[in-house]
Amino acid sequence: MAAGDELKDPWGWLVAGVSGGIGWAALAAALGPVAIPVGIGIGAAVLGTKVAIGSRSSASDSSKPTKRSSQLPKPPPDSQQAGLLQQAEVAQRRIQSLSQAAGDAWLTEKISHVDDEVAVVRQRLSDLAGRVTVADASIAAARPDLLGDQRSRLAVTIADERDDELRAERQQTLAALDTQIDSVIRLGKLRDTLLSRMHTAVLGLEGLAARMGELVALGDDAVSMDRSAEVLAELTSDLDTVRSGLAEAEALATRLS
Repeated sequence: MAAGDELKDPWGWLVAGVSGGIGWAALAAALGPVAIPVGIGIGAAVLGTKVAIGSRSSASDSSKPTKRSSQLPKPPPDSQQAGLLQQAEVAQRRIQSLSQAAGDAWLTEKISHVDDEVAVVRQRLSDLAGRVTVADASIAAARPDLLGDQRSRLAVTIADERDDELRAERQQTLAALDTQIDSVIRLGKLRDTLLSRMHTAVLGLEGLAARMGELVALGDDAVSMDRSAEVLAELTSDLDTVRSGLAEAEALATRLS
């Protein structure tokens, strides 16, 4: 990824912001208001390092196709996203088995593309699971409970402060802390939204597997042809809905809005 693209990547800014916030939190007690620029410096250093590494990687791998998913972590086995991926894998295997068992030439022709498209859906789910895992790690690193406690104590200190200049300095610290808390809240909402979209997509895959089973059972018998055509139309519509939902989720994750 070029330097300009690295700077546009919202995940880099998120990690830098969290790192700077953690640095400020660690130094605030000892340095007071001076910890604010130190925290900003830490965040800037993290972002700069990411840009530099990303730019070098882009230059050295420019001849190779980019695989965004390879940059995302695998979800922990006991996480919600890992459980959803496991459900998706079961549905995918069922669909693959049914497509291979179709037998009828008419049916084989109609569903030959489903396998490949379901594989794409499964890869997109894996990408979203990686993004949710990044969000989980970032939220944990920010330590929201600690941030809330620090804000409460600082608010009490400001209320009791009699020195106007010192109160103003501490209010700036409070504003910086509020900004970090807001970022963590937005990240939490994004994480929950992505998990919800993943759940919807997995249910869609399971629905596809059920429709595939019905379609294979109906076959190309003339008596059941009308129903087969109806189920095929429903299957195609459901697949389009799943892909559309995942595309919206990917766009949402990229914007971090």
